[in-house]
Amino acid sequence: QWQTYAGWPETLSILEAEAELALAQGELDRAVRCIEQLLGKYEELKLCHLKAGILFLRSRVELAAGNKENAYQTLCDALALSDEMGAHREVWEMCWVLSQLEKARGNESTAVQLKERARHEALWIADHAGTPELRRVFLSRPEVGVMLGTR
Repeated sequence: QWQTYAGWPETLSILEAEAELALAQGELDRAVRCIEQLLGKYEELKLCHLKAGILFLRSRVELAAGNKENAYQTLCDALALSDEMGAHREVWEMCWVLSQLEKARGNESTAVQLKERARHEALWIADHAGTPELRRVFLSRPEVGVMLGTR
């Protein structure tokens, strides 16, 4: 039914936006429901190239709920899927969060490696932004500045 519904891409985008909003509002159960719907549809429709971003979102919900071990495993799964597909979009953030989790676990050398990969991925995105203005906008994001040590 979704495949024949002309608005199915918009529906998926709305579900993702609703999950992000629910996370921002601390409505973690609602966020989880949206994420599970998305993952189910992505699996059904064979849209694996979109799955890594939703897994990253799931890990953020798990972290907000205090489930660090689940978040860690979900992040590892998301990163592995991104690597398998050669994706870059969220990889810098995934690596940054994983580096923080590894540091908290006492795995300093792994944390440093992940932080360096996060830095490398963010700079790759900046270098491929398309215009100097888009590069500046990306690099001016507060979370990018924190990760790069410029803030």
